[in-house]
Amino acid sequence: MSSTSIIKVQVDDTQFKSFLDLYQEYQEHLESAPDDWKKVGDAIGDAGADMEDFADASKASKEFLLIAATQSEIISREIRKASAANNALLESLTKNVTAQKSFADQAERSEKHMKELKKGASEFAHEIFGLGSFLMRLGALGGSLAGLGGLLSGIGLKDLASSAVDTQRSARGLGMTPGQLTAFNQDFGTRYLDPGVLGSISSAQSSFSGRMWLARAAGENMGQVAGEDPGQLAANLAIRAHNWWVNTPASMRTAEVLQSTGFTQSGFNLNLMKQLGNTPLAELQRAAAQYGSDQGRFNVSDRNTDAWYGFLRQIKDAGNFIETHLTNKLSDLAGPLQHFADAVGKDVTVLIDQIFTPANLNALEDGINGFTKYLGSSQFQQDMKDFAGLVAAVAGAMRKAARFLGIDTSPSSSTNPASIPVNPGLDPDEVQRETRGQVRGYGGVSFADKALGYTRHKLNMPSDPRAVLAEMDAKNGLPAGTLEAMWAKESSEGKNLVGPVLRNGDQAIGDLQFTGAAWKDWGKGGDRWNFMDEAKSGGAYMGFLSKRYQGDIAKALAAYDWGRNVDKTIAQNGANWQKGLPAESMDYIKIAKILNSQKQNVRVTVQNSTAARVAVQIMRPQPNEHFYRLSVSV
Repeated sequence: MSSTSIIKVQVDDTQFKSFLDLYQEYQEHLESAPDDWKKVGDAIGDAGADMEDFADASKASKEFLLIAATQSEIISREIRKASAANNALLESLTKNVTAQKSFADQAERSEKHMKELKKGASEFAHEIFGLGSFLMRLGALGGSLAGLGGLLSGIGLKDLASSAVDTQRSARGLGMTPGQLTAFNQDFGTRYLDPGVLGSISSAQSSFSGRMWLARAAGENMGQVAGEDPGQLAANLAIRAHNWWVNTPASMRTAEVLQSTGFTQSGFNLNLMKQLGNTPLAELQRAAAQYGSDQGRFNVSDRNTDAWYGFLRQIKDAGNFIETHLTNKLSDLAGPLQHFADAVGKDVTVLIDQIFTPANLNALEDGINGFTKYLGSSQFQQDMKDFAGLVAAVAGAMRKAARFLGIDTSPSSSTNPASIPVNPGLDPDEVQRETRGQVRGYGGVSFADKALGYTRHKLNMPSDPRAVLAEMDAKNGLPAGTLEAMWAKESSEGKNLVGPVLRNGDQAIGDLQFTGAAWKDWGKGGDRWNFMDEAKSGGAYMGFLSKRYQGDIAKALAAYDWGRNVDKTIAQNGANWQKGLPAESMDYIKIAKILNSQKQNVRVTVQNSTAARVAVQIMRPQPNEHFYRLSVSV
């Protein structure tokens, strides 16, 4: 059955749709309401916490405010106290101003009195010390003159001048030059012949009969002896006198026989002939040869002697003038000086009364007793030794000054080098340093130079010498303690700085005992008496030897002690090279054994915390190395 519309109703659903949309939106908001309320609750909770913090902060602020109020009260109270103190200070300042005014008034009055006192004192000083000032100036002048005289005496100028003038006068009287007279006095006059012989010879040269006797005694003709130098004649006569005594039978050695030879007329008596006869002929010949060479060296020309005389005359002239002037001046002051003497006498009386009191005499007695004890003490003996060392140093300086002036101060020596025993096993040219008596020679360091050297060594000694030697060991690649052990062996740590003299005249000096020849190669211009210079040179030399022998410290020590002889014994004996060393060098290389005994044992632990395999290898030292190498490989 089909449906058929009967009534058509027109419906407007727009409003309904709007309502439905609003309702659905309401439903959505209603569903999300719990989340919004939760947010609101959380916000209220946070606000509550903030309020609690704010309450706590407010409470703390209240406490701070209470403390601040208390402090403000204290400050206020102190300010009130300070105000009271300021008032007291103000009153004190007021009183001080008043006192200052009073003091200024008093000072003004005192200044007037001081001016009056100063004026009176000035007049008093002028009256009392006027003469004293003059005498003080006079004393200063005298002191200056005395100082000049002392200076001239100290350097010997006056003595040199007087000696030159006196020698010239004596030489002219004998018909000689100053050089001939000086040479004769040095070579003959102090040992073989009395200088009076020259006078006898000179007198004989002046007469015919004297020349005849001189010619007979000298074995020359009269013309030769007339023009010959008296000193040379005396030297020839001394040699002939020796030969006469030796060749004449004892029964014929009489004064009567001597008269016929001409010696007596020439100033040679029998006692002098006996003395010369018992003198070795070589000594007389040497003295004659020295006289021939010395007379030219010691001669002072007439011109120079005249200059010395002018110098002496100026000194005497100045002295005479000053003496005359002072005499005249002092005669004018006789009256004032008498008054001055009286015043000094009174002052001396007062001083004596004040000085020579029982207390002062007791103190003087105590001082004398103390000085006596000092003279008997070991300290005085040590002081005297120190003083003797200073005297020796001064003597050495004077000897050097003499050599600077051309004066020969070296002692003559008749030592025959060939007669000195020498160990044939040692070559002195190869030995670097002292050999403790096995090689001896002649010459060497003088006592004065030794005193100066020990003084320089003492002054330049470092505060820690062992530290210096250790530094030199490290610098030159030497085992620690090498140079210190050598220092002890060589010089007993600086106590024995001078070794024996070698056959060639050289000598070892210093802490590490360098000879002069070795010092030329290694000293680098330094001073063998200086510890630092010897330490540097010794370290450098030992470093060189260590490298030369590929780090074998025993061979280096042996070479330092025995020189290149070590190479010879190494070539001859090979591995047993020590068999060829002398006993001294064997003792010296004990240093190497001491150094080896001082090596420390070091344990090295290698821990492997990995799965890898680790190889550990110890490698021996390389040449000139003194340590082992540890190799770790993975």
